[in-house]
Amino acid sequence: TFRGCCHTHHNKRMVRVQKADDHKHPLVDACAQLLKFTVEQYDAANRVSMPEMRMFDGERVCPISPDRYVKRIMKYASCDPSCLALGMIYLDRLKKRWHKIWVTSQNMQRLFLVAVMEAAKFHEDHTHTNTRWAEIGGLSLEEINKLEIAFLSLAEWELYVDCETYDRYTSAILEWHQSGAHRIEVVSPRTIFEEQQKQKMILELYEKKKCSRKGLTRNLETEEVC
Repeated sequence: TFRGCCHTHHNKRMVRVQKADDHKHPLVDACAQLLKFTVEQYDAANRVSMPEMRMFDGERVCPISPDRYVKRIMKYASCDPSCLALGMIYLDRLKKRWHKIWVTSQNMQRLFLVAVMEAAKFHEDHTHTNTRWAEIGGLSLEEINKLEIAFLSLAEWELYVDCETYDRYTSAILEWHQSGAHRIEVVSPRTIFEEQQKQKMILELYEKKKCSRKGLTRNLETEEVC
């Protein structure tokens, strides 16, 4: 079962979860599926973030799926599973603060990586250097340094998360995952529009046939019988 707790270290209040079998921790899979679901939703809706976020966009989409990317981060960063949830909280804060910030397949590789990296730096006793984080995300050191400054600026350097917020958020993620909501197929607005157009055409054809039949009935009724 999942249990988060807080403790104090060097006058810093920190959020922790148990380290045993981190890769199998339910929070890892829940966050992986949540990121995948979120990216698919925003991609389907063709969401585009505000200009200040364009530097997080890659020239091409991330070559691996969002859920596999989360597993990759956990494998090579060796951070606590709580960092994934904290990264999600940071992104949620950015969304509420700036509104036009969307996690898509175009920016996920950089945006989610930096969010988790900052969570690890702020809440972990020991973490990797930016060089290592850049390698995990397939980025250059120069790029990840710039992205880190931009991310912290957008977050207004607010990285602290109290235990109540953390526990509430992680409980919601786990409940969402256990409910099976992540298995719901995401339908794009274009697909919905095409389906609506198809239904409209069917309805118009039906109305035309209906009118044609009415006209034929009238003709038969007025026609004299020899």
